Amino acid sequence: MNNDNWAEKIGCCEDVDEFKKLVSENAERFVSWKEYVVPLTKKNNLTYAIIAKACKASESTAKRCIHSIPAKRDHIICLAILFGFDINTTDWLLTEFGKCERLYSKNINDAIWMFVINKNHVSNRPNREKTPMQDFIDFKKTAASVFDDIDNWKEIDKNTAPVLDTLVMKQDFSYIHNETEFMIALHGAIPGFITQNVKLHDYILQLIKKRKQTANKLFEDNPNFKTYHYRQISRLEEGRAPDRHYLIKLGLKLNMTGDEINALLDRAGMAPLCGNDVTETAIFYILEDLNCNYPNIFFYNRTDAEGVFAEQSLEEVKESLKKYLQDDNCYQYVIERLKDMEYYEDFLD
Repeated sequence: MNNDNWAEKIGCCEDVDEFKKLVSENAERFVSWKEYVVPLTKKNNLTYAIIAKACKASESTAKRCIHSIPAKRDHIICLAILFGFDINTTDWLLTEFGKCERLYSKNINDAIWMFVINKNHVSNRPNREKTPMQDFIDFKKTAASVFDDIDNWKEIDKNTAPVLDTLVMKQDFSYIHNETEFMIALHGAIPGFITQNVKLHDYILQLIKKRKQTANKLFEDNPNFKTYHYRQISRLEEGRAPDRHYLIKLGLKLNMTGDEINALLDRAGMAPLCGNDVTETAIFYILEDLNCNYPNIFFYNRTDAEGVFAEQSLEEVKESLKKYLQDDNCYQYVIERLKDMEYYEDFLD
């Protein structure tokens, strides 16, 4: 069952009992990182020593990479290479099990990783001889002149840079196996590299503005999360992707529907809420339940809300929904529902 069909089934649940029954009947969807990765390591005869060498890490780190989601995204990519994955399957591992973004062609480091994946995918080297992290470091040194050129281009107004399509760039990188061709492609992609994540950055700021919120008001009840928010915005301004958990919490704070949060995650190159994580699936169910029974929750604090409520003032709408709203959003309500349903996880704190 694909994610679209799964989301539709979740949205059709009449109550919590029906939701839990559906989750129980589809338990095979909710496979942990360890449950998925351990069989692959055995199938490919991967020892901790081989994984450690591939990741340029200690054997204790290699062991942790097998039993829980690696802290470093690069280590997930190294494992994908050891598993013999191509770029598309690596993307799948990153998003569905790694809880992070797929390879992004407008990020030069990811472009280099695509080349390393291609080189290893077509090679006949046994896993014990594969050193993807070292390959990445070596190619990064080779591409030093491109990094210098990117810094020079950043002095130019990004709005005047040639527009390069992300998907076309990724397709181009996906078929290159020759180092000379790869270097030519990197130099040609510089206008794309300097505009990475610009649209996502602007989209998030517009979302906050549309909800009649400033970042200060949005997180005034949680100073630590406000700091977290600004750190994530800084990451975007530096061209790096935000954390998945940040985007989910931001969506809840902004009173976004499940579909809207999924659209936000998709913009960041990540998997939707309705994937193989039971807590995220429960969040989607709660939001769909609210949207079906109390759709006003998702409209009253938007800049265009006046056109939605013809007979009630916004304050009247808020009063009628106060059971579900705290600090102008349903974040806390979703948290309490998750706890009642026994699906709560600490990442939502």
